[in-house]
Amino acid sequence: MPTMSFAGRFYCATIDDVMVVETSADQAPRMAVVANLVRPFSTMMPDTVHLVDNGGELMLVDRECNGSLKERKFKVYLVDLYVGRMLPVSSLGGRAFFIGVELALSVSPLVFPSSSANAIYLGFDGLMTGTMDICPIHLVDGIPFLHKFRNIWESLPNHDRVIIL
Repeated sequence: MPTMSFAGRFYCATIDDVMVVETSADQAPRMAVVANLVRPFSTMMPDTVHLVDNGGELMLVDRECNGSLKERKFKVYLVDLYVGRMLPVSSLGGRAFFIGVELALSVSPLVFPSSSANAIYLGFDGLMTGTMDICPIHLVDGIPFLHKFRNIWESLPNHDRVIIL
């Protein structure tokens, strides 16, 4: 399950929730629910969820596969730590997300100009990409938009597709 350090605390996603490790001087560390996932995370399908520090906001990317041969569904949420809810978002705040099996990273296209704003890039480790995963995934009003960019992506030589951090 995805884990990360964010704002001085340790967070993880389980099959149902985003959780945080609560610590205090008089109690042993314990897990506490921060927010329920919008849908249960399936460990039987190749679905993935990814926690991302997006410039000081905790975000979650839900990559739903459904075991079908259709393009994957991507939904992005703000994990609202104050109200304990997952709020759907329509953009990545002008940033780009790079997600792999174990890590996720948010970068600004101003600092990394070869990336596109509001785009999700999948790791090239053989576990994140498959025949149904076309990269990058551009969010347009919160909806993953793949078809417009498919021909451009497929026309690039393989060595131009690789993005090294």
